[in-house]
Amino acid sequence: MTPSVLAKKAAVPFTIFIALTVTGCAQGFIDGSIEEGVESGIDNQADPENVGGEVGDVDIDLAATDGAEIPANWPVKVPLPPGLAINSATLGTSMSISYDMSDVPTAAAHVAAIKTAGFTVKDSVDNGPDGARWTFEDGTYLVTYNYMDSGRGDGSAIAQIGVQEEIQ
Repeated sequence: MTPSVLAKKAAVPFTIFIALTVTGCAQGFIDGSIEEGVESGIDNQADPENVGGEVGDVDIDLAATDGAEIPANWPVKVPLPPGLAINSATLGTSMSISYDMSDVPTAAAHVAAIKTAGFTVKDSVDNGPDGARWTFEDGTYLVTYNYMDSGRGDGSAIAQIGVQEEIQ
Protein backbone atom coordinates (compact mmCIF):
# COMPACT_ATOMS: atom_id res chain seq x y z
CA MET A 1 0.00 0.00 0.00
CA THR A 2 1.46 3.37 -0.97
CA PRO A 3 1.91 6.10 1.65
CA SER A 4 -0.69 8.34 -0.05
CA VAL A 5 -3.33 5.57 -0.02
CA LEU A 6 -2.49 4.79 3.60
CA ALA A 7 -2.80 8.49 4.52
CA LYS A 8 -6.21 8.71 2.81
CA LYS A 9 -7.44 5.59 4.62
CA ALA A 10 -6.22 6.96 7.96
CA ALA A 11 -7.66 10.46 7.44
CA VAL A 12 -11.34 9.58 7.92
CA PRO A 13 -10.93 7.55 11.16
CA PHE A 14 -8.53 10.18 12.51
CA THR A 15 -11.00 12.96 11.72
CA ILE A 16 -13.80 11.03 13.45
CA PHE A 17 -11.52 10.41 16.45
CA ILE A 18 -10.69 14.13 16.75
CA ALA A 19 -14.38 15.08 16.42
CA LEU A 20 -15.38 12.62 19.15
CA THR A 21 -12.57 13.80 21.39
CA VAL A 22 -13.45 17.47 20.97
CA THR A 23 -17.15 16.84 21.61
CA GLY A 24 -16.35 14.89 24.79
CA CYS A 25 -17.71 11.46 23.87
CA ALA A 26 -17.29 8.61 26.30
CA GLN A 27 -13.72 7.68 27.24
CA GLY A 28 -14.53 3.97 26.89
CA PHE A 29 -15.50 4.46 23.25
CA ILE A 30 -12.29 6.41 22.60
CA ASP A 31 -10.10 3.83 24.37
CA GLY A 32 -11.77 1.04 22.39
CA SER A 33 -11.31 2.92 19.12
CA ILE A 34 -7.66 3.61 19.86
CA GLU A 35 -7.08 -0.02 20.85
CA GLU A 36 -8.73 -1.28 17.66
CA GLY A 37 -6.81 1.21 15.51
CA VAL A 38 -3.45 0.38 17.05
CA GLU A 39 -4.13 -3.36 16.92
CA SER A 40 -5.23 -3.11 13.29
CA GLY A 41 -2.17 -1.06 12.36
CA ILE A 42 0.19 -3.50 14.02
CA ASP A 43 -1.65 -6.49 12.54
CA ASN A 44 -1.28 -4.90 9.10
CA GLN A 45 2.45 -4.48 9.69
CA ALA A 46 2.53 -8.18 10.55
CA ASP A 47 0.86 -9.03 7.24
CA PRO A 48 2.37 -12.27 5.85
CA GLU A 49 3.66 -10.36 2.82
CA ASN A 50 5.63 -8.03 5.11
CA VAL A 51 7.15 -10.58 7.50
CA GLY A 52 8.18 -13.58 5.44
CA GLY A 53 4.86 -15.41 5.44
CA GLU A 54 4.19 -15.25 9.20
CA VAL A 55 0.74 -14.23 10.42
CA GLY A 56 0.54 -11.76 13.31
CA ASP A 57 -2.06 -10.69 15.87
CA VAL A 58 -1.96 -8.02 18.59
CA ASP A 59 -4.29 -7.25 21.51
CA ILE A 60 -3.88 -4.11 23.63
CA ASP A 61 -5.83 -3.05 26.74
CA LEU A 62 -5.26 0.72 27.10
CA ALA A 63 -7.60 1.11 30.03
CA ALA A 64 -5.85 -1.79 31.81
CA THR A 65 -9.14 -2.92 33.32
CA ASP A 66 -10.35 -6.02 31.50
CA GLY A 67 -7.01 -7.34 30.27
CA ALA A 68 -5.63 -8.29 26.92
CA GLU A 69 -6.36 -11.71 25.46
CA ILE A 70 -3.87 -14.49 26.09
CA PRO A 71 -2.84 -16.02 22.73
CA ALA A 72 -5.01 -19.08 22.06
CA ASN A 73 -2.01 -21.30 21.35
CA TRP A 74 -0.02 -20.29 24.45
CA PRO A 75 1.75 -23.46 25.68
CA VAL A 76 0.12 -24.81 28.85
CA LYS A 77 3.59 -25.70 30.17
CA VAL A 78 4.68 -22.03 30.28
CA PRO A 79 3.24 -20.46 33.46
CA LEU A 80 1.69 -17.02 33.18
CA PRO A 81 2.61 -14.35 35.75
CA PRO A 82 0.04 -13.05 38.22
CA GLY A 83 -1.35 -9.67 37.29
CA LEU A 84 -3.32 -8.04 34.51
CA ALA A 85 -2.31 -8.76 30.90
CA ILE A 86 -2.11 -5.34 29.26
CA ASN A 87 -1.04 -6.40 25.77
CA SER A 88 -0.27 -9.52 23.82
CA ALA A 89 1.21 -10.23 20.43
CA THR A 90 1.59 -13.29 18.24
CA LEU A 91 3.74 -13.65 15.16
CA GLY A 92 3.76 -17.19 13.77
CA THR A 93 4.77 -19.42 16.68
CA SER A 94 6.27 -16.56 18.74
CA MET A 95 4.06 -15.01 21.41
CA SER A 96 4.51 -12.23 23.96
CA ILE A 97 2.37 -10.87 26.81
CA SER A 98 2.99 -7.81 29.00
CA TYR A 99 1.60 -7.61 32.52
CA ASP A 100 0.85 -4.90 35.03
CA MET A 101 1.86 -6.40 38.39
CA SER A 102 1.41 -5.35 42.01
CA ASP A 103 5.12 -5.05 42.82
CA VAL A 104 8.67 -6.01 41.81
CA PRO A 105 9.00 -8.87 44.36
CA THR A 106 5.87 -10.52 42.90
CA ALA A 107 7.32 -10.15 39.41
CA ALA A 108 10.67 -11.55 40.58
CA ALA A 109 8.98 -14.52 42.26
CA HIS A 110 7.62 -15.70 38.90
CA VAL A 111 11.14 -16.82 37.94
CA ALA A 112 10.71 -19.71 40.41
CA ALA A 113 7.40 -20.71 38.76
CA ILE A 114 9.11 -20.93 35.36
CA LYS A 115 11.94 -23.06 36.82
CA THR A 116 9.40 -25.30 38.59
CA ALA A 117 7.67 -25.86 35.23
CA GLY A 118 10.86 -27.58 34.03
CA PHE A 119 12.75 -24.75 32.37
CA THR A 120 16.48 -24.20 32.91
CA VAL A 121 18.19 -20.82 32.87
CA LYS A 122 20.01 -20.16 29.63
CA ASP A 123 20.92 -16.52 30.38
CA SER A 124 20.06 -13.80 32.87
CA VAL A 125 20.85 -10.20 33.71
CA ASP A 126 19.95 -9.01 37.20
CA ASN A 127 19.66 -5.25 37.69
CA GLY A 128 18.82 -5.55 41.39
CA PRO A 129 15.78 -3.54 42.46
CA ASP A 130 15.43 -2.13 38.93
CA GLY A 131 14.45 -5.51 37.46
CA ALA A 132 15.92 -8.40 35.53
CA ARG A 133 15.88 -10.31 32.24
CA TRP A 134 15.87 -14.09 32.05
CA THR A 135 16.01 -16.60 29.20
CA PHE A 136 14.91 -20.18 29.84
CA GLU A 137 14.78 -23.35 27.74
CA ASP A 138 13.43 -26.87 28.05
CA GLY A 139 14.27 -28.45 24.68
CA THR A 140 10.89 -27.51 23.20
CA TYR A 141 10.40 -23.84 24.09
CA LEU A 142 12.58 -20.79 24.59
CA VAL A 143 11.04 -18.46 27.20
CA THR A 144 12.06 -14.87 27.92
CA TYR A 145 10.91 -13.08 31.05
CA ASN A 146 11.65 -9.46 31.92
CA TYR A 147 10.41 -7.31 34.74
CA MET A 148 11.06 -3.83 36.08
CA ASP A 149 9.59 -1.17 38.32
CA SER A 150 6.70 0.52 36.51
CA GLY A 151 8.03 3.99 37.26
CA ARG A 152 4.62 5.12 38.56
CA GLY A 153 5.96 5.61 42.09
CA ASP A 154 3.52 3.13 43.64
CA GLY A 155 5.87 0.12 43.78
CA SER A 156 4.08 -1.65 40.92
CA ALA A 157 5.95 -3.52 38.21
CA ILE A 158 5.69 -4.27 34.52
CA ALA A 159 6.60 -7.77 33.33
CA GLN A 160 6.85 -9.29 29.87
CA ILE A 161 6.93 -12.98 29.05
CA GLY A 162 7.59 -14.37 25.60
CA VAL A 163 7.71 -17.87 24.22
CA GLN A 164 8.75 -19.45 20.95
CA GLU A 165 9.54 -22.93 19.78
CA GLU A 166 13.26 -23.70 20.04
CA ILE A 167 15.09 -24.24 16.79
CA GLN A 168 16.43 -27.77 16.80
